[in-house]
Amino acid sequence: MTKRKRLNWKELVAEHELSGKSVRAFCGEKGIAANSFYVNRKKLKIQDFVQIGVSKEEVRKEPIILTYRGLRIEIKPGFCKKTLHEVLSVVGDVE
Repeated sequence: MTKRKRLNWKELVAEHELSGKSVRAFCGEKGIAANSFYVNRKKLKIQDFVQIGVSKEEVRKEPIILTYRGLRIEIKPGFCKKTLHEVLSVVGDVE
């Protein structure tokens, strides 16, 4: 897919999303094959995919403080998610 074609497909895909029409109806009006639309839309989605992550420097170093119904829960970095889940389940059951 050349740069020019890619830009045109980006525009067509964006226009379709705003149109509220089915792919079949939209493609019929534009004179393009629905199969081509699906293939190129999929290619664009793959190309536009961005992987994100958290570097070690971005990891929180200070504890998180939760307050709920007068209780104060301090969650320190490296906490056990299972234990936190159990604590929150118990706290949620306390009336």
